[in-house]
Amino acid sequence: MTIKKSFIYNLAVFIFLSFSGQSQCWQKYSCGSDHVLAIGNNSSLWAWGNNFNGRLGDGTSINRNLPVQIGNDYSWSDVSAGFNHSLAVKTDGSLWAWGANNAGQIGDGTIIAKNMPTRIGLLNNWSKVYAGSEFSIAIKSDGTLWSWGKNNFGQLGNGTTVYSSIPIQIGMSTNWKEIGLGDNFVVGIKTDGSLWGWGFNFYGQLGNGTNNDVLSPQQINTALDWISVSAGSYHTLALKSNGSLWSTGLNSFGQTGLGLSSNTLLQIGNSNNWVKIGAGYEHSLGIQNDGSIWGWGRNGAGQVSPDVGPDILTPVLVDNQSEWYFQDGGSNFTISMNIAGELFSKGNNPNGQLGNGTNSDWSVPTLINCPSSLSSINFDQSLIKVYPNPTNDHLYFEFSGNNLEVKVYDIRGVLLNSFLLTSFIKKISLAEFSDGFYLVEVSDKSYDKCFKIIKKTF
Repeated sequence: MTIKKSFIYNLAVFIFLSFSGQSQCWQKYSCGSDHVLAIGNNSSLWAWGNNFNGRLGDGTSINRNLPVQIGNDYSWSDVSAGFNHSLAVKTDGSLWAWGANNAGQIGDGTIIAKNMPTRIGLLNNWSKVYAGSEFSIAIKSDGTLWSWGKNNFGQLGNGTTVYSSIPIQIGMSTNWKEIGLGDNFVVGIKTDGSLWGWGFNFYGQLGNGTNNDVLSPQQINTALDWISVSAGSYHTLALKSNGSLWSTGLNSFGQTGLGLSSNTLLQIGNSNNWVKIGAGYEHSLGIQNDGSIWGWGRNGAGQVSPDVGPDILTPVLVDNQSEWYFQDGGSNFTISMNIAGELFSKGNNPNGQLGNGTNSDWSVPTLINCPSSLSSINFDQSLIKVYPNPTNDHLYFEFSGNNLEVKVYDIRGVLLNSFLLTSFIKKISLAEFSDGFYLVEVSDKSYDKCFKIIKKTF
């Protein structure tokens, strides 16, 4: 649900199965209530699903059940699909918006809907965008936080309940890192690892121990090891650097994973293997460090798993293929991305939000076919080889240049170690790493590639 956070992956532009010759179709995507935005491997913009109020941006109000390209620009860097509007940033740092605008959520100073991307202001320092339920949040390149749109519960974070049709700054902090938007509430993480929340809090979704609304950012507990956050309609998921997963808020369908509702962040189970999280409206999603995907919460349309009942109270394994990179959810549907940059969808589909060419519900993940203009892009596989994979202790490299920089990341994109290889040293040791799924980026002056590898003790 990107009434929370857009697909922001540290290495997404590089992630593909280089060693199997597959090209990456998609760079990133974002699920709204019942529409989806995505950026292709050539930085083009695509959309599908519900198009009421022009939220897809194709100049019409016609629903689309297949990806349709929006405009002819090849310079999009970030997208976010909200309840009924859309936000995007281009590589030049310009801000764009379209769709419904009844509460000023587009940010152009009007309340007139737009059915095509409309530039907001003239600044070129926007970095990340988050579209919510008729309000918007954005982070600038200087780390400042901005908001506009609906503000009936203080979700704009400026200490008032006054709506705004233009971006306004939230406080003076310059270290905002990541934001999650729920139904009229916001949770966010700063670069120091602190967790903050504000807005609607009737169900305790802010996790501050109360059920009172908050009109400006309030720190949630004193921990400084939060690394990711995601919000559903009325619940919040948060991930710590030790791999533990926490939640708070309404549990009407099991979406907290705790077996109960809470107004305080509580740990889900005792696993420290979580690396990615995503929240749909009333269901929750996660990926563990072996690449397996998990889910819990509302499951009436099969948006979590076809193998269990309508409500799932604790995390269940959905797929253990060790190839998944991210999951995002909307209103009763889920889209997952694998390491090859392919998208798979399942769940509710009356408006074509699954993007598979139908309007039928699907409880089994279905591939969203890569448009021909994206599938034709391939990457040179001849410049470097990395083996073996899986590996026990060492990775070996074959390359033609004199030097090669190698960086090893965990699945979250956190840098673990870096190495400089030469014509005399062409291997690295992974002995210090535990078994699991890692990303290895290799680069020199002429190219930059990323490989998925699995460390496994035989």
